[in-house]
Amino acid sequence: MEFDTTTLLVYTSNPDSPTYSDEQLDDIQAGHMAHLQSLGERGLALTAGPFSEQSDARFRGLVFFSVEPAEALRLTQDDPAVIGGRLLADVMNWHRQAGTVIFTRQA
Repeated sequence: MEFDTTTLLVYTSNPDSPTYSDEQLDDIQAGHMAHLQSLGERGLALTAGPFSEQSDARFRGLVFFSVEPAEALRLTQDDPAVIGGRLLADVMNWHRQAGTVIFTRQA
């Protein structure tokens, strides 16, 4: 069996996150979203999104990257939510049967 491999990044809440005002949280979230948008526009992030109704509230969202795990982790260090200590990022390779999932980007 052949496999396709994609870099997967999982965001989790940082239990040691600093306390921020609502305005600061709004700014961090706006920066986080702009960062993800930029990664997508540059073709580095294939898709991204938050979790809801998860069994463990620490898990916040994921990103599928078009780059290797080390590069994905490096790119994530520019994310305002990571810089601000709100989110932690874990990267890994995701292997699946070849051809079962194909990422496309609509214009």
